[in-house]
Amino acid sequence: MLNGELFYGDSHSAGEIGHVRMVPGGERCRCGNTGCLETLVSTRTIRRRAREIAARQPESYLNRLAASPEEIDSDTVLRAYQAGDLPVQALIAEAGDYLGIAAAQMAGALNVDQIILAGRLACFGDGIIGPMQKRVRQNILPALAEHARVMPSLFGDDVVILGAASLILRHEAGLI
Repeated sequence: MLNGELFYGDSHSAGEIGHVRMVPGGERCRCGNTGCLETLVSTRTIRRRAREIAARQPESYLNRLAASPEEIDSDTVLRAYQAGDLPVQALIAEAGDYLGIAAAQMAGALNVDQIILAGRLACFGDGIIGPMQKRVRQNILPALAEHARVMPSLFGDDVVILGAASLILRHEAGLI
């Protein structure tokens, strides 16, 4: 959203930051590039890395929640995080740090002071929002940093469905 309106961009992909290169020469992304934000932060990546934690650390709380590392899903990761599993909490904080770097770039370029995290990652609350906030404030112009706020979406997991519905209501019915 920019100025209270949906901003689409020239090819209708505004806000797509998943394929911004964060780590030159990093892991190969499904888009073909390497080191994309998606290779560091996506729910798929977090599940994979949680499975690696469970395989390497038999004492991990993840192993109490799943019969095997292969059975670890997003809910398992969230429950382990909430139970205080330190490696999982570090994984989520690292994801927040990378998201904060990317969000700071967008916030600085667009001069926005509210950054809203939506989707599955928002359920980690301050565990991901805190590191994002810290990194955003460190990485943008100091005059912008004092006003920059990162917050979770109020729409939860339904954000994509609600967004699609609002587009239909706006474009097809002229209601919004």
